[in-house]
Amino acid sequence: MESALPPTIQMLLAEFSDEDLETRKLHDRFRDSVFVREFKDQAKYSLVKFVYADDKPITNDAFLMYAGGGLNPLGTYGKCSLQECWMDNTLAFSRLAGLYANLTLIPDPLSSWMSPYRTRQTNSKHPA
Repeated sequence: MESALPPTIQMLLAEFSDEDLETRKLHDRFRDSVFVREFKDQAKYSLVKFVYADDKPITNDAFLMYAGGGLNPLGTYGKCSLQECWMDNTLAFSRLAGLYANLTLIPDPLSSWMSPYRTRQTNSKHPA
């Protein structure tokens, strides 16, 4: 089965464990120019080739949660910016989504932040 996660997110999940996210390893890894270059390549691929869930046909067989605005665990709207707050908000959102939703969609800011290719290719129903 094909992953619903963009390649950029898949790369981060494969690279870092839960403990790494709370240590200096994450910070140090983003200082590694080879890793950053590979991450940027994945980001560009994500934006150009990956088919995001909101570009696929809508089905009515599952409860879908779209985490935009203040619900977005990766966003800053309505949240404090300290790492502890960010982690707590993400955990709380994950629990909520896991309890109620069959599928949860969150924006992918990492790919657009890391890629010089800023415009995601979309079909006509979902303009960028």
